[in-house]
Amino acid sequence: MSNFDSMVKMQDGYISLNASMATDFQNYGAQLTMYGLNFTEIPDIYVNGQLATSSDVSNISYNQNAGTLTFDASHWSYYRAVTKGSKVKAMSIRKIGTKSKVIRYNANKNNFRVKVQGKNLKPGSGQTLQCTLGYEQATKVGVSKNGKAAYCVFPMSYFEDKGTFPLTLTISGKGEVTKTSAVRIR
Repeated sequence: MSNFDSMVKMQDGYISLNASMATDFQNYGAQLTMYGLNFTEIPDIYVNGQLATSSDVSNISYNQNAGTLTFDASHWSYYRAVTKGSKVKAMSIRKIGTKSKVIRYNANKNNFRVKVQGKNLKPGSGQTLQCTLGYEQATKVGVSKNGKAAYCVFPMSYFEDKGTFPLTLTISGKGEVTKTSAVRIR
C-alpha cells in the first residue's frame, strides 16, 4: 500500500491502476467517476486499448452539464473515455532489448538504461511517457521518432534489492502497457 499512489493515474478522461503491480486488486470491481469532461454525448470507454464490452463496464451514465462520467468497472486496469466512434491505438511492448533484460548490479555505476521495443509508444502533444521498473520511476525517458522504441534510464541505487521486475510504460491520458518479469537485476 505504501506504493499505491505510484500505481494509480487519474487525468483527462483516463483512470488506471497498474493491476500487474497490485495483483490483490486485479479482479475487484469499482465504481469509477471521471470529472471535467466535455463530450456532447455518452463517450466510448476503452479498457486496455480495446473498446470496453458489457463484461468490462456497466451502469454507464454521463451528465453533460456537470461533465461527469460514472460507470462500474468489473476489474482494474486502465480506462479511457473518448468521443463516440473514435479509434484508439493500443500500446504494446514487443520485446526488451537484449542488453536490458539482465542488469548486473554495480554500486559504483550511477545508472543503467533499458531499451523497450513496441507499438504506439510515442506520446502526443501535451502528453508524457513515463517508465516504471518495479515501483521505481525512470529519471530519464526517450522515445524514437516512429514510436516503436523507448529508452528508460534508472539510478542503479534504486535496485540494491536484486530481483526480477515488471516494466510499465505509461502515456498520460492515453494508456499503459506492462511486461511482467521484464528485467532482472542480479
